[in-house]
Amino acid sequence: MGVEDAVRDQIQLLNQGDPFGAFDRYFDDACVMFDNDHLFGKVECRAKQERFISRARSVDGHVSRCSLDAENKTCAFRNQSTFVYESGIRHQIDGIHWQRWSSGKIVEERYYRVNLMAQKIAEGIFDRGKELIDDSREIG
Repeated sequence: MGVEDAVRDQIQLLNQGDPFGAFDRYFDDACVMFDNDHLFGKVECRAKQERFISRARSVDGHVSRCSLDAENKTCAFRNQSTFVYESGIRHQIDGIHWQRWSSGKIVEERYYRVNLMAQKIAEGIFDRGKELIDDSREIG
C-alpha cells in the first residue's frame, strides 16, 4: 500500500470513530510523537489517549482537511472529532496532525493545537502537497 492509500485509510478510520484502529494499524513502534512540541513516546501517547477515548460512549470522527506531500512522505490533517460521554457531555478536539511516513508506517507525528495550530495554518501547513480533503469533501 502506498503512502496516499495508507493516509486515506487512516483518515477513513478516524472519520468512522476508530482512532485506536488508526493508531494501532499505522503508528510505528519507534514513532516519535510531539504534542505542541512536547515529546512523547508511542506507549506513553497511547496510554494518555486511552484514558480519554475509552471513556467515550461514541466518537464522531471528523477530519476536515488533509494534504499529502507524497514525494516527502508527509501529510497534515485537521482533526475536529467529537467524543460523547455517558453523561451526555460532548468534547470536541481541534488540532492538526503532521505526520512523516516510512515503509507504510508513521515514524513521526506532531500534533498542534490552539496557538501553535493557528501559527502552522498561517505558515501554510496545508499548502505543501496534494489536497485530499477540504471541509470533509474528498478530492479526486
